[in-house]
Amino acid sequence: MAKQRKRAELTPRQREWLAHLRACRGSGQSMRSYAQRHGFSEHAMYQAAKVLRRRGVWQAARRVSQRPTPSSFVRVQAGRQAAEALAAWRIRLLNGVLLECPGPLAEGLLEAPARLR
Repeated sequence: MAKQRKRAELTPRQREWLAHLRACRGSGQSMRSYAQRHGFSEHAMYQAAKVLRRRGVWQAARRVSQRPTPSSFVRVQAGRQAAEALAAWRIRLLNGVLLECPGPLAEGLLEAPARLR
């Protein structure tokens, strides 16, 4: 009931901004692109959102992490031609040491530390 009373106390301009904010969120556009498309400043939208949050009628959108989730990775398996292309490899370390192996990467990687002794 408190929310209804707060909504009733909004000025016509605040109701208009609330409608714009809802439309922006519903469209999936950023505030910047929505504001440009409708002819007002992005800053004005953020200010309106701030006022409406204080009045308790608007909630900020939850931020979604941009980090990839484990399920977003796709297993890739090299074909025979790719495996043959990787048959010989060379790694130059930052200190100038060069590691080379004529065989497949995994096989050579296991042998490389023994060669450094």
